[in-house]
Amino acid sequence: MITCSTENLVVCLEASGQNFSGRLSGRIGDLKNIQQILLQNNNITGRIPAELGYLPNLQTLDLSGNGFYGKLPSSLDELTSLRYLDMSFNNLTGPVPHFPGKTFNVMGSLST
Repeated sequence: MITCSTENLVVCLEASGQNFSGRLSGRIGDLKNIQQILLQNNNITGRIPAELGYLPNLQTLDLSGNGFYGKLPSSLDELTSLRYLDMSFNNLTGPVPHFPGKTFNVMGSLST
């Protein structure tokens, strides 16, 4: 489901458990007004696009239960409005970006 504001700007992308496959395009970074991205429990693969870190209004990001791999983009530490983050149950490696003054309850684990 795509939710738009009264100005017809995308503010929510919710497609959990829809068996989507393929890669998440960096073009998602064009959605500058988006507040929620909920794509958990699909078959999305590839690296998490760095462009996600340039969404100033993003509050909720759930990409859990997919086939993402590689390191989390360091650009994610730019998400100053982020309140909920779940990247569990993927094949991610490396450190979690620093989110000053915030802690997230992320289930699952990251490989190091």
